[in-house]
Amino acid sequence: MRKAFLSFLTATSLALGVPGGCARADDVVLDSDGWQLHGMWQPVGGQAPAVLLLHDAAGDRSDFAAVADALVAAGVHALRLELRGHGASTNLGRFQPPYSGNLHINEEAWHDIVVAIEWLRAQPMARRVGVVGASYSGEQAARALREGNTRADAYVMFSPGSFQDESMAAAAASGVPWLFLRTEEESPASLRWIDEIYAALPELAPGAEVRVYPGSGHAAKMLEGRPELPAEIAEWLASALTLSESARRRPGAGTGTGFPRP
Repeated sequence: MRKAFLSFLTATSLALGVPGGCARADDVVLDSDGWQLHGMWQPVGGQAPAVLLLHDAAGDRSDFAAVADALVAAGVHALRLELRGHGASTNLGRFQPPYSGNLHINEEAWHDIVVAIEWLRAQPMARRVGVVGASYSGEQAARALREGNTRADAYVMFSPGSFQDESMAAAAASGVPWLFLRTEEESPASLRWIDEIYAALPELAPGAEVRVYPGSGHAAKMLEGRPELPAEIAEWLASALTLSESARRRPGAGTGTGFPRP
């Protein structure tokens, strides 16, 4: 069985100016199959939901910095993690051009997501866990669910262009809220795949919420020119994670029979 060793290193403490006050930000290092995964942990005071934020292919922790700040402002812990081969998480290799020769790095990133969700669940102040995926990391989050048997309590998917039919079925069976986001135009490289996936969602993941924004922008690039979007996502997650807690308390909850609605 794969062994995942977790470590928490408070290498840096920073003051982040966010609405409602300042929040601490700590460097985090998680060990996943020998990969040293670097991230930024932004906790809030007291017990609260926590959200794992995952970047695009060739992205890093900065992709969702604005969403992390909005989550903290909404009273939600945020962990921005750099998956294997990205950002500072490159001790065993790097996802870099030619990308076609490095796809194997991304295809195994779901192991990192299992490690990160387990780490969040181990934090005494974290109650319930949400995941934000972008492009390839959306499919990897779904693989953590269906192959790693590691379920979060709510999911937001930004343009998950490689989302498989099996992942849609796993989302439908999870019994937790899912929100899928995209733009009308996306990008030339992703538009065809996004169109196919979002056309299949009503049948394969009925009940999942879908939002389509005018204009272009794939995955984290959707945030560009949409200053209201980080707060919108933070509000949805805060509501969905609160709903997940209520659902867990009801008789028969967690049977995977449908999507709760935030």
